[in-house]
Amino acid sequence: MSEKQNTEFSGDGFWSIQVERAVLAACMRPDGCLADCFERGVSVDEFYRSGHRLIWGSVLACHGRGLEVDEITVEEQLAASGNLEAAGGRSEINEISGAVSNVAFAGSWLSQLIDLSKRRRAQRAAGKLREAVDDPAESFEEVQKRMGPILTELSGLSLEEHSETTADAARYAREQAAAWVAGDESKIDRSREIVFGIPSFDSAFAALNPLDSDFLIGIGGESSHGKSALARQIAVNNLYRGKRVVVFLLETSRVMWFKQAASQRAQLNLRSDMSEVSLTAKGPERQQKFLREMETYEKWAEDELLFIDESSVTAEDIIAKTLQIRERTGSVDMIVVDYLQEMQSSDKKLRSDEKHHENCKALKRLAKQCRCPLFLVSSINPGYDKKYGPGKWDYRGSRDITYEFDQAFMIWRPLEFIAGKQKGNPQNEMLDDDTPRRQFQQVLNRVKGRDSQTGGAIITFQPEFTLFWGLPADGKKGRKPHDPEFESAEVF
Repeated sequence: MSEKQNTEFSGDGFWSIQVERAVLAACMRPDGCLADCFERGVSVDEFYRSGHRLIWGSVLACHGRGLEVDEITVEEQLAASGNLEAAGGRSEINEISGAVSNVAFAGSWLSQLIDLSKRRRAQRAAGKLREAVDDPAESFEEVQKRMGPILTELSGLSLEEHSETTADAARYAREQAAAWVAGDESKIDRSREIVFGIPSFDSAFAALNPLDSDFLIGIGGESSHGKSALARQIAVNNLYRGKRVVVFLLETSRVMWFKQAASQRAQLNLRSDMSEVSLTAKGPERQQKFLREMETYEKWAEDELLFIDESSVTAEDIIAKTLQIRERTGSVDMIVVDYLQEMQSSDKKLRSDEKHHENCKALKRLAKQCRCPLFLVSSINPGYDKKYGPGKWDYRGSRDITYEFDQAFMIWRPLEFIAGKQKGNPQNEMLDDDTPRRQFQQVLNRVKGRDSQTGGAIITFQPEFTLFWGLPADGKKGRKPHDPEFESAEVF
């Protein structure tokens, strides 16, 4: 917001320009939330900004005249009533109309709008109560008479209920159990599920679901084995499924995250010279896809579906920022923290192992509060069993952190998968003819799960794109993690 806007609207604490714009934009869409607004009795008082109140009044007027409510009709109605400039002009209407790219979260925005409005009214009522008590009066009975109408107003301001009751949870569990027993997929709620997006692994294990207590998810691996790349790939896969994702980077930058995420999907090597890439057969095509991906991430950020923070270092910072996002947007579907060993503690007296354990407990509480899976990337002890792979106690820093994980995964390379010339970093591994290894197989193991089922799947890692693939199915050359259909792939 501009300096003028900050000054103009500093009177009350509870309002959000993003929420108000999102609701107005959704009401101008044919598949938006206009009907829900009427059902829940939204009035001009729900909007804090005077310009937004004028726009909402025009929305009501257009609907009352039987017109289709969209950007054009609202703008014409404002012009006809002489309020177009007071509402911010055509540029403001255009900006509001383009504030969101989809209306999947319109119900959440509407709940936030109503909640903030009620908080403003409660704040004002509390001020009136204070005045009623402080003003001189002959008796307390007179003070009570002054307070009566204010208390009546407050009692009618029940805030939106965001948490379900125990009876609601029991009813939901029974309905879901009945649908599972009957095999009725249409009635099974998968709205909160988080998938890996790697076919071989998703077929081996069920999706993660906070309703089944999948809250804190550990992803461990040695340096340069792709644990951060896997977490990034999972985040992008679920963003494409309409989830809201919050990422905390304690080691790298937001700009690098965007570039690496786009290079994964476009299969473009960021370390190659662009002129060299352009000479390859698929170079120009991949460059264009890379740019389209970058535009997609920018739109996600604008629509508040993707948040990336690179400044938080303590659990307190991460919790505060995540809850602020949830309060403003209504929900958080997935959280990524990369990575555990870089997290600090506000308590300087804690030993290193105590710090890691306390941070894990705090992040698990955050995941439960937001009711979403939190992926915690962690390094592991290099002295693990090279024959059977790392176990659930091999996370580096403290054995106690494993107790907090609801699900725990490890990326590792069995000895029989290692070939060619070792150069230290497996992503720079060279073949016997001194050419770079374009891909190598790894194992992604689940070493801890709620149902006690462990095991894993073989996955393929392309270091030049930091991209994970599943192994080809019988009779197929390969399958991209993001594509719904099997298709041929160069790497297999």
